[in-house]
Amino acid sequence: MQIKDIARMAGVAPSTVSRVINDSGYVSAEVRGRVEEVIRRTGYVPNSIAKSLKAKRSHTIGVIVPRVASEAMARQIQGIAGECEQRRYEMLLANAGMKTENESACLEMLARRQIDGVIIMSSGVTADLRQRIGALEAPVVITGQQAEGLCCVVHDETAIMRELTAALLLKGRRDPAFINVELEDDAIRHKRFSGFCEALREQHLALRPGRVAYGGFTIEEGAAAMKQLWEQEGPRPDAVLAVTDRAAVGAMQYLKSQGVCLPQQCAVTGIGNNQLAAVVEPALTTVEYFYEEVGARAARLLFDAIQQGERPQGVHFVEYRLIERDSA
Repeated sequence: MQIKDIARMAGVAPSTVSRVINDSGYVSAEVRGRVEEVIRRTGYVPNSIAKSLKAKRSHTIGVIVPRVASEAMARQIQGIAGECEQRRYEMLLANAGMKTENESACLEMLARRQIDGVIIMSSGVTADLRQRIGALEAPVVITGQQAEGLCCVVHDETAIMRELTAALLLKGRRDPAFINVELEDDAIRHKRFSGFCEALREQHLALRPGRVAYGGFTIEEGAAAMKQLWEQEGPRPDAVLAVTDRAAVGAMQYLKSQGVCLPQQCAVTGIGNNQLAAVVEPALTTVEYFYEEVGARAARLLFDAIQQGERPQGVHFVEYRLIERDSA
């Protein structure tokens, strides 16, 4: 794909495309919009940038995060930063703001900065993002999501939730509920719920109607989801598995406000082992994710690919650890 191809598709002269790309000279808003739409649709990266990528390295990598205000994201960035420091690389951060469509825009922005590679802490790999990754000269590593054909560094979300649920069932809990997220996130929403259901099936247990509630990533949303589960008619659940620690802490707060004795009347678990998990009362049973290692592993794979001039491959799983505390 060359400038003349973009010009033909947009119905303008190649010089107009050049002015849009370089942001130099006058171009009407309507024409600029047509050119930018063709560039966005095709995932085009200007040849001048592609040539510079082949000729020399910028010693800068891009990192796309779904949100900055996240302990998990911060710990991954710390792992990446350590590897960058060893190799004397700079890191350019882009915030997607919890919108999957913004990840494509962030990737396009980073491509124009002549980065040597990109790590995407993805909340969902869309078809558009795949196309842009394929059109990018620089190598890309995904963390947090498994995406066929792309290099990914992840925890085995299904196995983790299956093991956590099985541990509760072995302690005699027979009617668990589940607090999930509303966000369409394959790893958190779908794979963790899949592991929960698998553990129930292995013990020949059925998930009762109304035993799943949806919320967000905050303590308040976890409390609201727990309220929904607890105030339904019929028997109350004897355990609640939340897909995040913050949601689990919110569930515990609601239950304690109702005079529920934890864990005797209802056990609660989370995932992530964030800073709150050990200090809440009772201390939260959870799963420790080694987020720094996720970031470091992704960075090492990326730097190897940059050095070898190849695209990184494969799905790379990172260890985890079940932490049993007083809440379950």
